[in-house]
Amino acid sequence: AIVVQLIVAKQPVVATGLSADAAAARFGPYVTAADASDLADEQETAYLLRKGVRAVICCGEPGALPAAAARDGKVKHVVVVGSCGKTGVLDAVFGGEDARRKDPKRADAFVKAFEREGGGGGPALTVVRPGAVRPGLGGKAVAFSQPNDGAGAGGAINLEDAAECVVRCLGAPPKKGVLTFDAVETKGERRSWKA
Repeated sequence: AIVVQLIVAKQPVVATGLSADAAAARFGPYVTAADASDLADEQETAYLLRKGVRAVICCGEPGALPAAAARDGKVKHVVVVGSCGKTGVLDAVFGGEDARRKDPKRADAFVKAFEREGGGGGPALTVVRPGAVRPGLGGKAVAFSQPNDGAGAGGAINLEDAAECVVRCLGAPPKKGVLTFDAVETKGERRSWKA
């Protein structure tokens, strides 16, 4: 869903974890595929970034991406997709998608790499924590909040709205530090992105 939102926004996309054939079948000529195993090796990850990448969206395991992004002077913004959704009993035992995204170590890996490599500088970092992601059409009202003591707002959000929140972050990087916010569906008027 994030890739589709990027294509609609007319952004060039390099996606890891897809074969070239799968990327061509799903997204046509709009997406360049890269092997996910490249993210395990810092030199391979740095090579991917040297191809003019200015922003990174991390939805899965970061691998060597934090260190490579911190060293690459052209990467200006990193968006890490987390989760503020409630995890169920089975997720806690077997580690579902929301449980994996909820792990704060993913965002911490970027913060530590930026501090180590850039002396506290480095790319801007946004951590978007959607509620439990469920299928459905976008366009619902979304409430944004700042997480307090890591607890998060809970709640749910549909896949299209979560993807739109992530992609819209690229247009508004934080001035400095780390911007972390939760996004969940709410009742009310359609959201105002500018607000």
